[in-house]
Amino acid sequence: MYKRLEFTGKKSRKIERIVCSLHKIGEQSTHEIKSLFQTGKLCATMNELSNILRKSGLFKISGRTTVSKLDSNTYEICKWKINYDGLVKKYKVDKFNRKKSRSQYILDVEMQELYFLPLLIKTELWEEIKVEIGEE
Repeated sequence: MYKRLEFTGKKSRKIERIVCSLHKIGEQSTHEIKSLFQTGKLCATMNELSNILRKSGLFKISGRTTVSKLDSNTYEICKWKINYDGLVKKYKVDKFNRKKSRSQYILDVEMQELYFLPLLIKTELWEEIKVEIGEE
C-alpha cells in the first residue's frame, strides 16, 4: 500500500532532511543528526532540533548511546528512528501540488520504503504505483 507524502509547513525542509537521512542510514544519535545542519543555508540549534525530534511525533527513540568527553566524563544521548505512522498522519496528501515537485514522496507503508517522486517517475516501478494510488 502506497501513500503520497508532501512536506509542507514550518520547518518542513529541516524535517525532510532528517527523515531522508534516517531512511538512508537507519537509526542515528542526536549528535549525528545535528551534524546534518552544520553546513549550508539550512541550520538548526540543538534546542530547535531536540524539539523537532521529541515533539513532532515523526520520530521515535530507538535506544541510547554513550558519549565520552575529553575529561573522561560520559553521558547518554538518544538514538532516533522514523515513526512512519506519524509521518503518514502529518504529511499524507490526496493529490500532489503540480506546481511544486520538491518535497514530494511516495511511502510504501508495508515495506517502509520512501521514494522521492521526481526520481521515482523515471523508473518502471512508477507505473505500478501510479495505478495503485490512482494517479493520472
